[in-house]
Amino acid sequence: MDKIINNLDLDIIHSQHPNLLGSVAKNWAKKKSAPLIFTWHTLYDQYAHFVPLVPNKLASAYIIHKAVNYANKSDLVITPTNSVKEIIKNWGVTNKNIEAIPTGIEEEYYQNSDRDKIRKKFDIKDNE
Repeated sequence: MDKIINNLDLDIIHSQHPNLLGSVAKNWAKKKSAPLIFTWHTLYDQYAHFVPLVPNKLASAYIIHKAVNYANKSDLVITPTNSVKEIIKNWGVTNKNIEAIPTGIEEEYYQNSDRDKIRKKFDIKDNE
């Protein structure tokens, strides 16, 4: 991966997560002198219970702290909604470059849908 990225002329580095490949993205942004864009997709504290053997409160505090630090070192933070934007600010994100960009679900498409017709089409039983 390093050989491929090294040979690319990149305008930005876009990170989807502060962990996993987040540190790799941050390093490449620095190497390439490219802006680091971070999309904060979710409220990580809602997933702390998936961390085995660590109390939820501790796991939640750790990931939030790490994500806040990552966001504050990014050139731009994208959130899916204005409410998430406000939540991460309350958690300590001081980055002035935060933009809420909705995921883009066309709500009109799902209005007045026929529940029974959809369940029949996809063979979904009433108790499922």
